[in-house]
Amino acid sequence: MRDDRVVVRKMPVVLPHELVPELAKKGLLPDVNIREFWEHAEATGVEWGQAHPAIGRKAHRPMGLYGDDAQYNQQAEKLVIVTLSDILSPETHSMSSRWPLFVLRDATCLHTPQIKLYVMASCWLEIPGYTKLRH
Repeated sequence: MRDDRVVVRKMPVVLPHELVPELAKKGLLPDVNIREFWEHAEATGVEWGQAHPAIGRKAHRPMGLYGDDAQYNQQAEKLVIVTLSDILSPETHSMSSRWPLFVLRDATCLHTPQIKLYVMASCWLEIPGYTKLRH
C-alpha cells in the first residue's frame, strides 16, 4: 500500500555558483576557448544563443544542467538526479566533466515551484571571476 502523505523537509543541494569556483580551484575545468563557443552560437543563429545575456560578451563558460531518472524498487518508484556539466570539456568520460547537484525521490518533485526556480536561476547564472578567456 502506497502512502501518499506529503512530507516537507529540507534537503541538501549543491548550488552551481558554489560548485564552479571549487572545480576551477581544483583544476577540474580545463582551459578552453570560450569565445569560440559564443561566436559559433552567434554565427549559427541558434535561438537560445541569441537570447542568452552572455552572447555579447562571449566571456562566460557555458555549463549544462541535466536530469535523469531511474527506477529503484519493485513499486516502480524513481530517483531523479540533476547534474551540472562542463559542456566544453575535452574529457570523453562523463564522470570527469559532470557533477551531481541533487537527487529527488521521484519525478513529480520536478514540477514544484522550488525546482523550477532552481533550474531557471542556474540556466542564466553568471559566476563572477570565472570568465577567463583564452586567446
